[in-house]
Amino acid sequence: MLQAEDKLNEARYFLNRMKETIADNPVFKYYLSAFLSAARSVTFALQAELADRPGFRDWYADAQERMRNDARMRFFVEKRDYVIHVANVATPAKVDVRITDHVYLTDSLRIEVIQDGKVVETRDAGPPPPPRLTPDETSVEWRRYFPEYPDVDASALCEEQLEKLSGIVREAVARFS
Repeated sequence: MLQAEDKLNEARYFLNRMKETIADNPVFKYYLSAFLSAARSVTFALQAELADRPGFRDWYADAQERMRNDARMRFFVEKRDYVIHVANVATPAKVDVRITDHVYLTDSLRIEVIQDGKVVETRDAGPPPPPRLTPDETSVEWRRYFPEYPDVDASALCEEQLEKLSGIVREAVARFS
């Protein structure tokens, strides 16, 4: 296994921890920082391992150009640089809370048969038996995002970055291993 592949696995590990700790802001930001560093290390490891292979430098120059032309890949490099040199990256959270409650309403009916002004028969129709109620339900859904991409889940963007990096590593392995 190349070190670049190991760095991909490391980044995947931190992404999985991010997903597990989405509601815990300090822990989430630490795992995000680790993810950004590990993801950025993938291409460094790739260069270190394969730079001496014939044709790698030309291929990698092309790969670098593709990465530079990808706005989201550039975004992740900038975020990693910010985390390393300035501070943790802000990822505001949107929390959707849904509460489901059940209300049971009943009614009853009294029927009176009247003949010649007198009640001759009375029937009471009581309420039906109560339905089986499901328990009240509450669900909480967290979503973290980068302010630059407010409509996209931060974990989904990280997932996308890993896929792009995986593609570059797969291509390098196919050509130079």
